[in-house]
Amino acid sequence: MALSHLVPDVPMVTTMHCLITTDTQFVWDRYQGYYNTISRSQRATMPEVAGGTFAGVVYNAIDVASFPFQREKDDYLLFLSRISPEKGPQLAVEVARRCGRRLILAGKVDPYDHDFFVSTIAPLIDGDRVMFVGEADAKLKRELYRTASCVLMPITWEEPFGLVMAEAQACGTPVIAFDRGAAAEIVQNGVTGFLVNSVDEMVAAVGRLDEIDPRTCRRHMERHFDAHVMADGYLRVYESVLERRLAGLSGAALSGMTPLLAARPTAGARPTRVA
Repeated sequence: MALSHLVPDVPMVTTMHCLITTDTQFVWDRYQGYYNTISRSQRATMPEVAGGTFAGVVYNAIDVASFPFQREKDDYLLFLSRISPEKGPQLAVEVARRCGRRLILAGKVDPYDHDFFVSTIAPLIDGDRVMFVGEADAKLKRELYRTASCVLMPITWEEPFGLVMAEAQACGTPVIAFDRGAAAEIVQNGVTGFLVNSVDEMVAAVGRLDEIDPRTCRRHMERHFDAHVMADGYLRVYESVLERRLAGLSGAALSGMTPLLAARPTAGARPTRVA
């Protein structure tokens, strides 16, 4: 991105995975290419940038076939994510205790979250009703997803996507998430899980898990969040960018403008909806 001005005649597409910070705003303001976001929510909540042209939304994806499906579930609840304040693990513990259900916490503790873990989460872990298994590798997380009654996602920030929600549903496991960020774009409320706005509502939703058909969760992921769906989405974005560039070159030839100037991205391009 920082070098996009050096190759203005080469179309460039950047995927916005992370939040724009004060450190990266400088780069975004000077970016001369196109970009896509990974959810409509991310597009709606991103700060104003002076550079770049929006090219559409392409959701992240997973290899659905690599996640084992299981219709029958155990009784435990699962929280699988970074152990950090914005992910709300302490809220997941509160939900589990109020429901009288066992909770498994799985996730890494980054150095800047160490104090939060020691002061807030560690005192809640008893090794019985609340278990902490550390960061789950590819094999362990699939086993945890496969047999969990549901995955709790009490996120307290505008998460731009959330692969955990997709991975869990691929295993036929419903997700109960706070209605923040892209949760509503991944979880079908009342169909593949529940979207809630408080701990009280999350507790109530746990009592409704028998309404969710695991097969529907799996099909939802296959149709909307499998790898081939994402690949098709990026192809559509690339084709759209090339079409705009060709249209710009044609316009330049007709008007006598230089192709390079005519091909520069135009702000306010109409988004391409994917999935």
